Amino acid sequence: NEVCCQLAISSARLHPHEVRLTDAHLTNENYLCLQGIPIENIRLRFAFLQDLNSTLESLFLPLVDLRPANVYSRSTAFVLSQLRSVIFYDTKVNFMNRVLNASAKRKPDQAAPEITLNPLETIGTGEKDSQASIFCQSFRQLSAINSKKLCVRLASGGDPTYSFNVRMLGEEVHGTSGSFRHFLWQVARELQSPTLGLLLPCQSSATGLNKGRLL
Repeated sequence: NEVCCQLAISSARLHPHEVRLTDAHLTNENYLCLQGIPIENIRLRFAFLQDLNSTLESLFLPLVDLRPANVYSRSTAFVLSQLRSVIFYDTKVNFMNRVLNASAKRKPDQAAPEITLNPLETIGTGEKDSQASIFCQSFRQLSAINSKKLCVRLASGGDPTYSFNVRMLGEEVHGTSGSFRHFLWQVARELQSPTLGLLLPCQSSATGLNKGRLL
């Protein structure tokens, strides 16, 4: 996963011969088990993991009920949970995306719910006045919408379909992508600000650990 992230490529598309381990990798405690193993054997193991993940993603995972993983120790779900370390990150993401697409409730011909936000309400408000925040404005409107209308397939394409559309008062934009991305950016900024108080800095940041991280 680390090598694939550096190369910006999925694990399934990385050719085994492109796997190279430097001295820095081998001295890392995470790779101590690979010391003394020829690179050809490591590449062969990676090819085996690629084939295993391909089989799991296309043939196995869609047919397995994962709910008994923490209940029945002899279930297939439990075995898969024990093998999570050899399942590629991309395999997990693709499987989750497939589940999300399969659980979509809103039909393509149904109009998306729309919320209307007023950015001017957030101007001049103090840290204690969170009711005027974009987060609270959207929460009040989304809480009145049936959750089934928000379940859609994953967004894709130039102007994709989102769970809901966002309209900013006083702004005229074409399409839905720009306003939705701006909405997410604004909400993410508010969540990390003291205005809402939902996330707090890690206590260990005072000792120099986990600086900038929130709980």
